[in-house]
Amino acid sequence: MVKRVFLDMDPGIDDAAAIMMLSAFSELEIIGISTVSGNVEVEKTTANAMKIVEALELNVEVFKGASRPLAKRARHAYIVHGKDGLGDTNLELHNTKSLSNKYGPIAMIESAKENKDLWLLATGPLTNLAIATILEPDFPKMLKGLVVMGGAFNLTKYGVGNVTRFAEFNIWFDPEAAKIVSTSFDNATFIGLDVTANPKVWISKNEIDNLKETKRSSILRKIVKNYIKSYGSFVPHDPIAAYYLINPESFQIEDHCIKVKTGRFRGMTTVDNYSENCKKSRIATDVDADSFKNAFLKSMEF
Repeated sequence: MVKRVFLDMDPGIDDAAAIMMLSAFSELEIIGISTVSGNVEVEKTTANAMKIVEALELNVEVFKGASRPLAKRARHAYIVHGKDGLGDTNLELHNTKSLSNKYGPIAMIESAKENKDLWLLATGPLTNLAIATILEPDFPKMLKGLVVMGGAFNLTKYGVGNVTRFAEFNIWFDPEAAKIVSTSFDNATFIGLDVTANPKVWISKNEIDNLKETKRSSILRKIVKNYIKSYGSFVPHDPIAAYYLINPESFQIEDHCIKVKTGRFRGMTTVDNYSENCKKSRIATDVDADSFKNAFLKSMEF
């Protein structure tokens, strides 16, 4: 049975890699991609999503979403993803036929209404999901499941911040939105830095260089080139979260209520199992690294 997936993203090097990975699996169908301000401005994340869709000749619509966080000004991650969001590769976009004029949060609500058992993967700030939940309070119940790349829960030694000592970027960028999502969905799985910051899941330059030449591997080599120069390896945060849709059995999961800080410790995520009537989320604490890396690398050769 084909699993239908709607993607909400801020491409982003690893978001682009996640699109390339997921689109290589015939058991998954990407219903649409909504974009959000995050790694770079929403105009660039939208263009980047269209670039990947065009390059891979995917029949997928792209929906431009929120241009700023709910409450604070945007602060982007140029130092990681480059000014263009794809490692300063300036990949070309030849046409905009994949772009819909429908607003991202509206598109995800309508997709959930039209597609029973729809999964949603969010690999950027959670602004679009929060807006969708505000516009349609029943939206969380319409989804089969929600997978979020976000959070640093201190459940493993890797679960500490990557933008501050306490906060992971996606949650830090819009903690007000993250708070709405974490308290509204009872079918959410969070794949955070507790898993993705573990060096065992990182992709080396040699592993990328040794890939067979395909459209996907060619794009991957281009967009991670400057990233690897700066950091030594490619840290595939978003592909790891995407892998949960392919092989959830490869993950170790704990159930916890999530608390998101919005004040002095902006974007900090902690587990809170003592509050009454809290909605528990599934939080990943480990993944089978060999299984993930084999799947990711093989998908780049597709």
